Amino acid sequence: MKKLGITREEHDAHEKAKAKNKTSNTESRKKYEKRKRDAEIIKKHFASSGKIIKRLLCVGARSEKEVTQLKAEFGEAVGIDILSPTANILKVDAHNLKSTFGKNEFHFAYASHCLEHMVDPEVVMEGIRHVSRLGCFITLPVFDVLYKSHCSMFDMCEFIHNLEYAKSEKIFDILKENNHLFDDFSYFGDFEVRHFDCETDVKEVDNKKIIKEFQLERSVRKVVIGAGSSGTTTKWGELNYINLINKLNSEGNYFFYILCGPDEHQISENIINSISNKNCLSFSKMRISEIIPTMSNCDLYIGNDSFGHHVCSQSGIPSIIIMLDTPSAYSDYSINQHRILPDGVNIDEVDHNSAFSKEQIKVDKVYKKALSLMI
Repeated sequence: MKKLGITREEHDAHEKAKAKNKTSNTESRKKYEKRKRDAEIIKKHFASSGKIIKRLLCVGARSEKEVTQLKAEFGEAVGIDILSPTANILKVDAHNLKSTFGKNEFHFAYASHCLEHMVDPEVVMEGIRHVSRLGCFITLPVFDVLYKSHCSMFDMCEFIHNLEYAKSEKIFDILKENNHLFDDFSYFGDFEVRHFDCETDVKEVDNKKIIKEFQLERSVRKVVIGAGSSGTTTKWGELNYINLINKLNSEGNYFFYILCGPDEHQISENIINSISNKNCLSFSKMRISEIIPTMSNCDLYIGNDSFGHHVCSQSGIPSIIIMLDTPSAYSDYSINQHRILPDGVNIDEVDHNSAFSKEQIKVDKVYKKALSLMI
C-alpha cells in the first residue's frame, strides 16, 4: 500500500468525525451478506485440511453487530478498534497487536476496510501475522478518489508483490461509478502453506531484480504490447504490432513486453523475431506473479482488451485499447484508458458482435496516440 503522508493527529480527527457513518455502513445488509460470504470461504478452505476456526480476531471492528455475526459463524470473536469500545470490542490500536496479544492467540484474523485507515499498514500486517495462527482475510477498497481518513492507498500490484503467501479471491467487481475498476479486493493468507486451490497463484517477487535483469535504464520507455486475447476477433494482428514496434523504435529508446497467454506463445515469438532491435521480451511463459509487478513499472500499454489493460490502467499507466469488438463498458471506467476506434466508427457501434476488421485501425493512428501519451 502507498502511504499518503497523513499524520496520526490528522487521521484520528477524521476518524472521529466519520465514526457514526462508518458504524451505520458496517451494519448495512450488503456488509452483512459479504461477511457471511467471507466466512463461508474461510470455513470451506480450512475444513478441507481438518482445521476449525474457533477464535477469531476482528481488526477495526465498528459495531457490535459485526462481531456478533462473526461469533455466530465461528464460535468466538474478539473485536478491536481505536474509537469504538463495547462489550465485544476492545479499545486497541491495531499498530500495537504484537504488544497487546500473545503469539498465535487467535486462530484467524479478519479485517474489512480498515488497513487503508492505518498510518503504517505494514506494521499492522506484521501484528496480524504474530497473533493469528492460521491466516487472515483482508478486504480493501480500491479507489481513484480517496477519503480524508485514508492514510494509505491500495495498489493491487504492490500489494501482491510485497505480501508473502498472498492469495487473491474474487478480485474483479467492475463498477463504472467514479472510474472504479475494483469495488473490493480480498486477500486470503494461509500462513501454514504457500499454495492452495485457487485460480491465481501469487508469490513474493523481487521486482527490482526483474528490472535489473532486463537492464532497463530510466531513459528507456517500457511498453506492454497486449497482442494476446481470448477472442480471435479482438486481436489487432501480429503484423500491426510488428509495424508499430518498428515505428516506435525508429523514434526513440524503448523496451517492449509482449503480453500473450501460454497457448499464444507463437504470437509473441513471431513478433519478437520480426523486430530488428531485439528489445522485446515475451510474457507468455511467465507466471502472473512475475508479470504484474513488471507491468506496473511500465510507461504505456498498447493492445487488445485483456487483463493487461485493466491492470495497467489501474496502476496509473496510460492504456491504449484497440476497439474491434470490445463493449464500451470495458474501457470507460478509468481516466487512464484511451480508446482507438476503427475509422468512421462510433463507440456505440462496437460490441461483442461487431468484429470490425483489424485493417480498419491504422498503425499510424496508434503510433501518434502513443507518442502523445509519452510526452
